[in-house]
Amino acid sequence: MISSIVVENGALIVTFLWVAQAAGSWFPRRWVRDRNLAYRTDLKTYTVEDIGRSMEGQDTRILLSSATLREYVILYPPNGEKLNPNEVDGLVLSART
Repeated sequence: MISSIVVENGALIVTFLWVAQAAGSWFPRRWVRDRNLAYRTDLKTYTVEDIGRSMEGQDTRILLSSATLREYVILYPPNGEKLNPNEVDGLVLSART
């Protein structure tokens, strides 16, 4: 879940309340907790695409892909598809999250 997101000097900077990482390839078999709550990358290495709404979502999703880094990031809108934190291995949330 995103806490803050900003673009500064061509860099995307995201701070998270919690992060889950897919275990598997394109279709993850399960989700695991990622302890890294900060993400920063130079947007020059990415292409950015509007990939439309998810089946459950109201607004569009944004795909960032980098062939150089072999990384794909999908940003969901607040009313988009949500991963159930109870399904993330190793994630324990406080009452306020």
